[in-house]
Amino acid sequence: MKKNSIDLVPVILAGGVGERLWPISRHSRPKQFAEIFDKTLFEKTLDRVKALNSIYKPIVITNFEYRFIVKELSEKNKTKIDSIILEPTPKNTAPAFLLASLNVLKVHGNKNILFLPSDHIMKDDNAFVKLINRSINFLNDKNIITFGIQPREKNSEYGYIEIDQKQKNSTKPNNVKKFIEKPKNKLLDKIHANKNFFWNSGIYFCKASVIDQLTQEFDPILYDLTSKAYKNKKNEFDCDLVSEKYFRKIKPISIDYAVMEHAKNLLLVKFNSIWSDLGSWNSINQYVKKDNNLNFKKGDVILHQSKNSMVFSESRLCVLSNVDDLIIIDCRDVLFVTKNNQGGDKVKELLKFLSDKYRKEVEEYPVIKRPWGYYEVFIVGQNYLVKKILIKPKSSISLQKHRFRSEHWVVVSGKGKFYLNKDVIHIKINESIYIPKGKKHKIENIGSKDLIIVEVQTGSHLSEDDIIRYSDNYGRT
Repeated sequence: MKKNSIDLVPVILAGGVGERLWPISRHSRPKQFAEIFDKTLFEKTLDRVKALNSIYKPIVITNFEYRFIVKELSEKNKTKIDSIILEPTPKNTAPAFLLASLNVLKVHGNKNILFLPSDHIMKDDNAFVKLINRSINFLNDKNIITFGIQPREKNSEYGYIEIDQKQKNSTKPNNVKKFIEKPKNKLLDKIHANKNFFWNSGIYFCKASVIDQLTQEFDPILYDLTSKAYKNKKNEFDCDLVSEKYFRKIKPISIDYAVMEHAKNLLLVKFNSIWSDLGSWNSINQYVKKDNNLNFKKGDVILHQSKNSMVFSESRLCVLSNVDDLIIIDCRDVLFVTKNNQGGDKVKELLKFLSDKYRKEVEEYPVIKRPWGYYEVFIVGQNYLVKKILIKPKSSISLQKHRFRSEHWVVVSGKGKFYLNKDVIHIKINESIYIPKGKKHKIENIGSKDLIIVEVQTGSHLSEDDIIRYSDNYGRT
């Protein structure tokens, strides 16, 4: 046992999409993995887990598509993960809670579990650690502890929890009376005037058996399908991929709706530090530190006679002049401009509008992570596409071929070992190679630095589904 360690299993929930933070957050790279701050929110959650100094290594529940991002960021953060459980498709938080509980019961027994969403930010991790160390003393084999935040302002984007007004001791748990999901208008005014209401943090603390038993009681169909999906899991690149056969039949539902709103032994502990789930650009704007003109900027940004604005620029100079009260998000492929104080629901409405127009930018981000590195699309034209490929040292792409496209590769950094059918060719900086369609090919990074290639594709079909894999180091054939 580690010195001053705490007896719990941290479970990190990292499968959400985060639609309200579009265009930085998208299906291919949701907000927990996006570089909004100095670190991703997932990395900040890993730091929080480290600060807890728990006996057990964390479990991560995430979507199948994000498995390589989770592994890469965990390695970058130097955090050892106990297991990564992969969901074949998003089903909200209730199945994720149950999968984690089933895993803990099988591997460790009936241990304490701390469920941590991976898209939260806290001003003081040390205060949170102290809170958990204090709260563990109130756990038993039947109750669940959640953590409520005293509302700082009226906010219809948060769920609220009402506590029993007879209990107001700030250091002891309070009995939970009811949940209210994202109240608006007069109800929000009424709630905000009542000091017995707290923001629902979505952080829960309980024994593994409690989620198991309560899910069986309140949603037996969910329990049956999830437990079968877990029992029939398979290993996928050192991760546990649960069975799609059963998991796809699950009706998406949050843990609050499935279990917490029905639980009788639910307690709330007050968390007095600054907290946010960063559910919208407005919530980020309220959290970040601003200059004297109430502006926040990240990237190559110049603000001239402008105030009360937030500007993110990923790759180019962004200039504001003589405008106020704006949120501007300038990604590689999308420029998004909206009014300050705009709620996340407006962004969701926008995404529905864009989806109806079949805009790929709703889901796809131009920088696509892969286990060997990443690629970034620069230009897409009629029958041609240009992108950058980065392959990490001692890594390689799969042995593959394309039916509809040819490729021209130019090495701009590093050196590689290239396979074209039965030929083996060593290529280095300023050298190029041509890959006709239908030819098997593969490249390895044989150097100690990143291998960077500019690729030009030409052909009638330039989608990533035009890949036939023959062998792969990452189990993707």
